[in-house]
Amino acid sequence: MGQLELDQSARRAAGRRSFAGGTAGGGGRTPHEQQLLLDGLLATRQKLQKAVENTQELGTQIEASERRLEILRMRHAPLKQALAPLQLWLQASNANGVGIGSRPIERAIAAASSLLKMFNVMHSLERVLCSGEQPRKDLDAYLAAMMQLEEAMDYLKHNHAAGVRSLQAAVKQLQEEKEQPSGGGVFFIDSYRRRHLHQSLVALQAAAQLHHSEEEAAPELLDAGLLAMALKHLEGEFKRLVQEHSRVMELPATLMPSETSLEDMGAMDLLPPAAGFPPEVIQKLQAILERVGAHNRHHSCLKVYQETRSTQTRLSLQALHVQYLKNITPDLVDGVEWEELQNMIGLWIQHLQLTVKVLYAHERRLACVVFKDLGQSVWAECVGKLAYAGMTAFLQFGEAVAHSRRSPEKLCGLLDMFDAMEKSAKSILRVFDGETDGIRSRFQDLQKQVVYGASKTFREISRWIELQNYPLGLDGRVTQLSSYVVNYLKYLVLEYSSPINKVLRIEHSWHIDEDQPEEMDLSTGILHFMQALERHLEARSKEYSNAALRHIFMMNNLYYVRTRAKKSKLGPLLSETWLSDLGRKVEQHALWFQKEAWQPVLVHLSRDGLSLSSGGRSATRELVRQRLRSFASAFEDTCLTQSKWIIPEEDLRVGTQLAVVQAVVPGYRSYLQNFGSFVDSHASFPNKHVKYSPEVVERMLGELFIPVKAVNGNNRHKSNGNHQV
Repeated sequence: MGQLELDQSARRAAGRRSFAGGTAGGGGRTPHEQQLLLDGLLATRQKLQKAVENTQELGTQIEASERRLEILRMRHAPLKQALAPLQLWLQASNANGVGIGSRPIERAIAAASSLLKMFNVMHSLERVLCSGEQPRKDLDAYLAAMMQLEEAMDYLKHNHAAGVRSLQAAVKQLQEEKEQPSGGGVFFIDSYRRRHLHQSLVALQAAAQLHHSEEEAAPELLDAGLLAMALKHLEGEFKRLVQEHSRVMELPATLMPSETSLEDMGAMDLLPPAAGFPPEVIQKLQAILERVGAHNRHHSCLKVYQETRSTQTRLSLQALHVQYLKNITPDLVDGVEWEELQNMIGLWIQHLQLTVKVLYAHERRLACVVFKDLGQSVWAECVGKLAYAGMTAFLQFGEAVAHSRRSPEKLCGLLDMFDAMEKSAKSILRVFDGETDGIRSRFQDLQKQVVYGASKTFREISRWIELQNYPLGLDGRVTQLSSYVVNYLKYLVLEYSSPINKVLRIEHSWHIDEDQPEEMDLSTGILHFMQALERHLEARSKEYSNAALRHIFMMNNLYYVRTRAKKSKLGPLLSETWLSDLGRKVEQHALWFQKEAWQPVLVHLSRDGLSLSSGGRSATRELVRQRLRSFASAFEDTCLTQSKWIIPEEDLRVGTQLAVVQAVVPGYRSYLQNFGSFVDSHASFPNKHVKYSPEVVERMLGELFIPVKAVNGNNRHKSNGNHQV
């Protein structure tokens, strides 16, 4: 019955039952009930179809068996017919105590009888060996029958030619005896019997010679394909055993810290018993492989094993939700947000260790047990092939990350990958020790790519820093880049000191005989990055049109970098000379700031042209008043401008405020004391000529540079001065 006919029958039956149910029950079935009924019918149809296919296959096997028996009968009949009268004659002669009288003839008949006996053994085994169900019912008996067949075939292969030669010698001797004068022979038989014996030997020789010639031309004709059929049945039983007893391994979500180094322990210790085969099944598989391996027919069993176990390992990996490995490329990696990529790399590391140290380590041990008699090269190749697809997905992900666009963030991911691969390297060498799968070499290539990518990324951080472009704050605050670089380097030192130094040493060793820049380690790199940041800040400061703000910007950023570095683990890696030099630069910018910001204000307190003599009092009074008004105006403008600037670090801010107060207030107070009489300075402040008292000036200066945060666009409150990216 064809597939279409079965489908149509199932649908029609469903329609009939649905209609019958509606009639009997007083109402039709619901659509859901109809669908369930249809699904059940379709399932039944599939089972029936499978049964039909099995019946057809069994019928085909029976037909093939009958044909094989017929071929054996047809080929062996001439030999049996030619040998039968000779055997009777020999038996009768021996019974009478006479014999034939010729040892060569007797040996020829005995050899032919032995050959025929082996053919009879093959006949007797044909029914058992042609049964596809026999290996499942009684594998030991089936294997014993196969060994009998092999022994019979081995005897025929080694003795058939000798038997033919014995017959040829007997015919030749009989022919020579026939040509001798009467009474000169050695036989105790008359001429009639001699002639009949000669004819029988000639017929037997011809049958044996024909048989031998056919075997030499086509060795498979010896048993009419019986051994090949038996081997095929064994292969089928091997397939059934592997498929029926293979289970999907449930991997743990992660390895415990004590389990992350499995090089010196058996991975099977971490697995449930169901992950492998029962002992009795392993014994059967080994017995089958011993027989098929003896005929170099283990390749089909190996293929079945690989395909079945590959499916199980794939399902085990799917349970870990490794969809992130699918179709990954460097371009796709570049398009992934950093946090998401970091999570993906974390999963990759975790899943790689599980896959290598548990899943494939178990598969290696299982294959080693099953295929142990075929040699290490066989089961090692088996493990490599069944793991190829899964390991390729992991390696492709690693290659995509290693070849993606370099950035400081990815350095951490690459170092995590390097550390994980280094911890897994021994397991890779131990699990994948075949020569054909290429997993080991590709893993080692990926290690090199990760080392190169990590070292190259580390070396390029300086260039990356100098190329950063972002809007500068209008208040001269610490840039996000300064905060990012300091915190990033602190994190590198805290978490990655060992792997990054190891990566840099490995990469440097590749070019030991070549011209290259100085050898770099973490401390050298950090100093380079800080110097690059300083150059970057110096270049960006020139974007401020206000020269005083440039120095506030540099003070803020250099002071932030120096204090954060000195108070962290970066300090010991940076030289004291560099830290001291950075402190001097902060002080220098503070002096330049005072000069740029307040020198134009203080110039209005000049005493040039002022005279305290009575003759010049009128002109002096006017100059003093004018200069005080100019000072007040310039002071207001400067304070207004600088009220928008901030110095987040309290120590730096207080020091700067004090320095400005020392630069402005004493001079202003002295000026009022010396020339106050010209402007009636004893009047209350503010007054017509003096807007600010020295105390007010000092208070206003003390309110500058306090960090503020806009709230609803107007209100301001103090900020904590924390600058985190």
